[in-house]
Amino acid sequence: MRKNFFIFNILFLSIVISQSMSMPSLAQEPIKAKEESNVFTYYVKNSNSEEANELNFFLANYLIALNAHDIKNIDSYYASNYINDDGFNKNQVIDLLKQTWEKCPDLKYLTVIKNLRLDDNRASVEFIENISATTKDKSEITKDKGSISGTSHNILYLEKYACGWKIITDKTLYEETAIKYGTAKNININFDVPEQVLSGEDYTASLKVDLPAEAFALASLASVPVVYPVKQAEETFRQVPSDLKMLERLIKSNKTGRNEISSASVSFCEAQRSTYTNFDVKVTGTAVILKRINVLPKR
Repeated sequence: MRKNFFIFNILFLSIVISQSMSMPSLAQEPIKAKEESNVFTYYVKNSNSEEANELNFFLANYLIALNAHDIKNIDSYYASNYINDDGFNKNQVIDLLKQTWEKCPDLKYLTVIKNLRLDDNRASVEFIENISATTKDKSEITKDKGSISGTSHNILYLEKYACGWKIITDKTLYEETAIKYGTAKNININFDVPEQVLSGEDYTASLKVDLPAEAFALASLASVPVVYPVKQAEETFRQVPSDLKMLERLIKSNKTGRNEISSASVSFCEAQRSTYTNFDVKVTGTAVILKRINVLPKR
């Protein structure tokens, strides 16, 4: 698999960010396949091929094990020399999966395979992956569990060894994950960044929110290269203009050519009167939206 095969690394980062959010301050400057049929929606059509039948069996059982959070079985599906598109090896990917499942014990995957190519002992699988979950822990701010949703578009590469099919690498074309707490669960949030940029080039991150009446939002837009262990970007919160309901930031991609995770952290606030002349600010909801940016080297 890869760091983001079924969006687990970006998901893990979103949980880390959301659970570390505190009251923001403004910047000074602006295994039974029949019972689990919904996890597998495509079969290799050449049913007379032994390789095709084995590949069907591999994919179906892999996806069932994934939804069952069967970490021991999952480990066996990857080649020992597996390296994903972000440079993560097999052990790092398995470790991220374990951490994610510990934080989201009810995490479910819905996979739609769009295309599958089979060439003797090699295969590639293009698929769309959707996830849904709730966090195990409650937010210290909103006192409720987070609601998680995400989607990704990926290509998985496999090779047949003497012991059977193994995942050898992958490529993520698109990836987005959102985690929301409190009132943010019912608020439309749109976070827009390019899917790919050139190394060392500027790009715009744009956040749009449907602000409720008598509420305001504080937000931070940031980006961090994809590395292991996962790192959190430094955040600076600013108020989202109530008239525009939009916040933008110009970000320069890293010069090392590493892919990036761009984040929008949002806190929805209400001013409540504490005395006749004073108001307290109460955070009623928080959200973190993460998107992958594939960084291309300059020629």
